[in-house]
Amino acid sequence: MNSGKANYFPALDAIRFLAALGVAYFHLSYMSWGAEVSSIARLYANAARYPETVWLAWAGVSTVEVFFLISGFVIANSIAGASPFDFLKNRLLRLYPTVWVCVWGSLFALLFIGDESVSDVFGRFMRTILLVPGGGYIGGAYWTLIVEMAFYTVVLIGLCFRSHVTLTRIAWGLTLYSACFVIYVALFYLREVPYSGFIHSLDSSAGWPAALLMRHGCLFAAGIWFWHVAEGRATRLDHAGLALALVLGSAQVFLHGLKIRTISTISHEWIYSPLIFWVFACIALYVFTQPRWRTAKNGGPISGFLRQVGLMTYPFYLLHNVLGAGMLRVLIEIGVERWTALALVIFWIIGFSWSVSTMFEPRVRAVLKRVIEGVDRRFLRDLPQLAFFYRKAAV
Repeated sequence: MNSGKANYFPALDAIRFLAALGVAYFHLSYMSWGAEVSSIARLYANAARYPETVWLAWAGVSTVEVFFLISGFVIANSIAGASPFDFLKNRLLRLYPTVWVCVWGSLFALLFIGDESVSDVFGRFMRTILLVPGGGYIGGAYWTLIVEMAFYTVVLIGLCFRSHVTLTRIAWGLTLYSACFVIYVALFYLREVPYSGFIHSLDSSAGWPAALLMRHGCLFAAGIWFWHVAEGRATRLDHAGLALALVLGSAQVFLHGLKIRTISTISHEWIYSPLIFWVFACIALYVFTQPRWRTAKNGGPISGFLRQVGLMTYPFYLLHNVLGAGMLRVLIEIGVERWTALALVIFWIIGFSWSVSTMFEPRVRAVLKRVIEGVDRRFLRDLPQLAFFYRKAAV
């Protein structure tokens, strides 16, 4: 496993925020009216349409894949000298507090703007604050957190058995595992195999199969190998693994685009737009993780600004979907011009994200941190059976 002090790559925060803007534009300017079966479309109630920029929004189909790519890199970079307990605590503190703050915005939008039943909304609210695998969340963005948690679980197991499980082995395992899914789906589109219900569930964002990592494992693996390259420790076999993971990731982006493209309103858009966005993101990740672009987290005003942008990305991603669609509907229904309304909503969600990341989330995180450390101190740390869970990697 990785050892040593973690570096900070400020450009990654910029890339991740741009990807979040891309997925927000895709959801608000297209999915809100172009995919009538989606939860966001039901809330938006076809208040207005934006057919002029479907070609641009369409490129945002691959932005979630970019998130997983960057996550693989960040996790590989962040487990320097970490014990399994350190890693688990940090991941819990990273995921849950922001969810617990942002979920209230979605709840408000569904109760006061949408027309869904109160019992159904509160059931989804409870599943969301607990992040229960299996779908049924209060917003469409939350399924990706289950995929992230599945990847964290794999890394946590690797930390527990680090003498046998290395980051390289995790990356190879995820790559070869995803290859089975990608090859099968490719054969389906070539009409060589049937499209089974199980494969369909793996290819969707709903339900527990998304947590199996068959569809997205290669994306996390590519991020791990990009980290090896950035650290100057990649072997020829690592470069081969990176190349294979990128080919599989590109195929996954393309095949997922084919599936989304079956929606009639985007069936005429250029099929390669999401793939091009993905390729540019991969190139940017490679270029901006080279040694001259890394810095300390307090390395000047630009670095500090990008760090804050990075902290805003997660709440922005969670808030834009349901709350953003609800706000957009209200503005249009009261007579605000549709493009002005869209710009205002994105601007306001950015402002809300800043508030969450600077005021609300840190307070919730501090409380959760005290609870975790209290439970650890009272019940866990002194148990000899859990000694391995606190063993740090040699630095």
